[in-house]
Amino acid sequence: MGIVICAPGPLSSDGPTNRHMRSQPNARMLLDDLQMLRDKCAGNLTPDEDAHLEKIVSDIEYALERLEETGIESADDEDEADVPH
Repeated sequence: MGIVICAPGPLSSDGPTNRHMRSQPNARMLLDDLQMLRDKCAGNLTPDEDAHLEKIVSDIEYALERLEETGIESADDEDEADVPH
């Protein structure tokens, strides 16, 4: 039995968009969930599944580190100001 992993949508070639910045907290939660899944499944995955899960975790970790280094934060607060109440 394999593992099905869903990830946020693709990054645009123009760099991060507001949609992707808003998903930064979701990406952090996804990363936490994948790390937990990796830890709980240790020893029960095929070598391919293990390598795939490890690659996804490291890719998301790297992307989040890059966002934090550039100082890009979530755009959720800005969006709330644009929404008429």
